[in-house]
Amino acid sequence: MSQNQVILQFRFATFGDSMLQKMNLLRHQRRFCDVTVRINQLEVPGHKVVFAAGSSFLRDQFILQQDSREVQISMIQEAEVGRQLLLSCYTGQLEFPELELVHYLTVASFLQMGHIVEQCTEALTMSGWPGCVQYLFYYETPKTLVIPNITAGCVFRLTQLLVVLYVLGYVCLVQKAYQETDSVVSTVTTKVKGFAFTNASSIKYWDVADYVIPPQGGNSFFVLTNMIATFRQTRARCPLLPDHSTVCVDDCDCIEGLNDPRGSGIQTGLCENFSTTVKTCEVISWCPLEIDSHLPDHALLDSAENFTVLIKNSVTYPKFNIHRRNIAPHINSSYLRSCEFNRSSDPDCPIFRLKNIVSEAGEDFQDMAVKGGILGIIIDWSCDLDWWAKKCSPKYSFRRLDSRIPNNDVAPGYNFRFAKYYMDQGGEEFRTLFKAYGIRFDVIVFGTAGKFGVVPTVVNLGAALSFLSLVPLVADWFLLTCLRKKDLYSRHKVSYLREDTDSEGETMHTIFGTK
Repeated sequence: MSQNQVILQFRFATFGDSMLQKMNLLRHQRRFCDVTVRINQLEVPGHKVVFAAGSSFLRDQFILQQDSREVQISMIQEAEVGRQLLLSCYTGQLEFPELELVHYLTVASFLQMGHIVEQCTEALTMSGWPGCVQYLFYYETPKTLVIPNITAGCVFRLTQLLVVLYVLGYVCLVQKAYQETDSVVSTVTTKVKGFAFTNASSIKYWDVADYVIPPQGGNSFFVLTNMIATFRQTRARCPLLPDHSTVCVDDCDCIEGLNDPRGSGIQTGLCENFSTTVKTCEVISWCPLEIDSHLPDHALLDSAENFTVLIKNSVTYPKFNIHRRNIAPHINSSYLRSCEFNRSSDPDCPIFRLKNIVSEAGEDFQDMAVKGGILGIIIDWSCDLDWWAKKCSPKYSFRRLDSRIPNNDVAPGYNFRFAKYYMDQGGEEFRTLFKAYGIRFDVIVFGTAGKFGVVPTVVNLGAALSFLSLVPLVADWFLLTCLRKKDLYSRHKVSYLREDTDSEGETMHTIFGTK
């Protein structure tokens, strides 16, 4: 080469930027693209040489998968963050909100994009305090972001409508949450009337003094319907009824002084003849002993179904100083002598026929009268004392209370024993023992009164407003999760304001150059 030869050297100052712009244009046109990077479900087409130059991680992936035209990347962060990082390989710059700095730093570290990691780390240290500590002293205020999207608007208004319907329809109208409440204080008296004739007992004529036990009924009363009577019992010695535990051969089989609570008396230690063929242990008891195994199949007092009961119920609501009776003000003595409760034609009459009570409870009186049972007469005093309602009258319902299992006949019904005592001419006491079967009627009174109150109204109004405050959260979730432009909405949802800026209401970003 001659010493006088002139060498020309040209430097193109904007060549690098120009080449990147042209390559990015080719990428947009999808020309000469030889790879597609799939980040979660987001596709980013491009050129291997550009991605390999910007990301050591992708360079290694391309070397391992030389013939593959697609690379799959899975990450926890949003796919849009990875996309922006890859596009910066073409543009030479990266722009994102400062609050997302940690997200971009994390993804850039994963992709081994050293130049971006260096810039993000420097920006993080420039804040003075660690970001997590500084964030504690940030102030957040709601910002109105108007989105002209019909779907999002419909979801927002529909959610508002559902909350309003719940508050007005269920809370206010059904539950009456605007009312103060008070529980009922009640007293009940009952009076049964009726008479019956029988042929199976020494008592031929029965009136209320014979079949109502106890005579003064309160919250419950018992009507005798069937019985087993043992007449002229005296205190004496007699053999036990034969069974596997009482049959004996001689006195050695009987224990003197044995007192079995489930037996019939105190054993004397003697074995006596119960019959010509059976001997049993003797006891001191009321003799003759009761034989309760032969209960009549048909109720003795079957005509008890026509008996009537007058129920007098007085209630008080102490908080509101309200007093009510189930005998309405328009009822007089002549009306009571002729009325009978009927749910459709005479619902105010306090006199009930026993057959109708049992029938409304879903039972048959004659079947129930054989072995007895327990029925509930339920009086509901749920009252609305507001001036526009003024509803406070009893509602009656009837239900069988004792359990009745068809396949289990152990200890069915309801029964107890009582005795009537007499004195003969010689001064000796004797008695008639009755095992009484019948129906016990329990009168159950409950209820709550409600009246408009300022305090519960304010409390429930505040609860309703708190429900409405949750509506924007539901709409935001739908907006940022289900809509097609969710990434766009997400970028505009949060703005970061620097106090030294002159632009009011502007969304602040941080720009990191890689040139």
